[in-house]
Amino acid sequence: MENKFISYKIGRKLEFVDSGDILLVGTNTFLSKAIKFFQKNKYSHAGIFIWIYDELFVCESDKRGIALTKAEDYFNNNKYDLKILKPKFEIDEKKLAKIMLPHCGKTPYDFVSLLIYEPIRFIFGKWIGGNARNSANRFMCGEWCAYVINTLKPDIYNNWFEIAPVDIEKDAENFEVIYVNKI
Repeated sequence: MENKFISYKIGRKLEFVDSGDILLVGTNTFLSKAIKFFQKNKYSHAGIFIWIYDELFVCESDKRGIALTKAEDYFNNNKYDLKILKPKFEIDEKKLAKIMLPHCGKTPYDFVSLLIYEPIRFIFGKWIGGNARNSANRFMCGEWCAYVINTLKPDIYNNWFEIAPVDIEKDAENFEVIYVNKI
């Protein structure tokens, strides 16, 4: 499928946004600043790109729960720092859709992890939150991305329930940076 949305030039190499690529996002909102402070990172949010017919979406976990956002909403707005990571492994688009789409509009956001477990993890270095058995019914954004990735390619993130955007960004073994912008 020819991707019509957008292409990015890094050096002389042209890369395209594909289903399964990861979007990292940073803003200047209070919540984003708080998350970035605890994570000591520039990005406070993560989502996964998915092509549906000829339109590119970001499947993400935010206050709406698991939801689809048109990718152009991120790129046609100058209030976001964006980074795109391409997996170094093959993505089966049909399997990706089967994993993600049933959660859209049904699976809630994990506010408890955001407000309690993640700050404790970043302050004390210890995870006291859920585990794989009891965490798949609600997600924070990083957990959602790690859950999908681990479902597609087991053993990358066996601890998906404690993964934050900073952890995915630092995973150079499994992802390569194909785009960065700054506001």
